[in-house]
Formats: sequence, C-alpha cells, structure tokens
Amino acid sequence: MQYIETRTATGDAMLFPALKRQSGRYSHGPSRWFGLFKTKLGFQRDKSFHSFRHTFIDKLRVIQAPDYIIKGLAGHSGDSMTHSVYGSKSPVPLLPIVEQIDWRSELVDVRPFYSADSELTR
Repeated sequence: MQYIETRTATGDAMLFPALKRQSGRYSHGPSRWFGLFKTKLGFQRDKSFHSFRHTFIDKLRVIQAPDYIIKGLAGHSGDSMTHSVYGSKSPVPLLPIVEQIDWRSELVDVRPFYSADSELTR
C-alpha cells in the first residue's frame, strides 16, 4: 500500500512505470519473461501467464462470488448500468471473498522455493 501511495503522490498513473509498451501491450514483456521462467521450472507447456487469471476467476465462480466482484478482482470493467452508474462507490471488502477460495488442489504439486543461499536443503 505504501508503494501505491508513493506512485499516486508522484501523479504517475502507471503502477509499474518501468514497463514499456511492446506490440501494443504493456503485458508483452512480462508475458515473455514468464514463458521462459515457467519453462525453466518445468511447468506444463499449455500453461500461460493468463492461466492464473483463468484459475482465479474459476475459483471465484465456484464460491459463487457475484459477477461484479469477479470483474473487479480481475480488473475488468463492469458492463452493468446497475453497478457502474448507480449505488455507492465505496469499496467492497474483498478479502473475505478471496479467503473463501480453496487452493488445495492447485497447490498439491507446488514445491517450496529455495534460493541458492538458502540454509534449507532440497
């Protein structure tokens, strides 16, 4: 939150100002980096940078989160007049919704990260 406040105080709208637009998108560089990184770690080839977003949205649907909450958490704009024009602009407490997600099936094969200088052994 402190980082966001600092970014806001500088008047810069970009959360990550070092990102450069490539091929018309800011996500091009991070997506390419993730592709190389996941391959190095042995992830499945069919998994992409946006697989996380798809899984997150699927998990929100499983817990029957309202559509406007899913769109808000995914960073999508609402297309409903009801939610985009009317009603309070107060933020909805999202943490209780996100905490309902069960990640156990996705985390079964996740191994702990050990850096080269870690005291832990593999």
